[in-house]
Amino acid sequence: MYLLSYDVRDSRRLRSMHKIAVAFGSMLQYSLYACSLTRSQRVEMKIRIENLIDRAVDRVIILDLGSIEGDSSWLPPYETLGAEPDIRLRRSIVI
Repeated sequence: MYLLSYDVRDSRRLRSMHKIAVAFGSMLQYSLYACSLTRSQRVEMKIRIENLIDRAVDRVIILDLGSIEGDSSWLPPYETLGAEPDIRLRRSIVI
């Protein structure tokens, strides 16, 4: 299980990054995905990301959360508490 997070500055690259993230994982929050991947899928995802991003301004984090015992485990690999966010309604707040 991996956690994928990204900050991509260009809107075109951002849309492409979102497509990669959706192809490999499940959205937890905006720009944050849980990805259950084999080693080869992890390598493929990394290659696709490296070919997309601008290393001078974009940042992507792939965090290894460890393995999951199996589908019979009663504990989920991650949990979300509270309201499910509606990304379309989200606004920036400047303080």
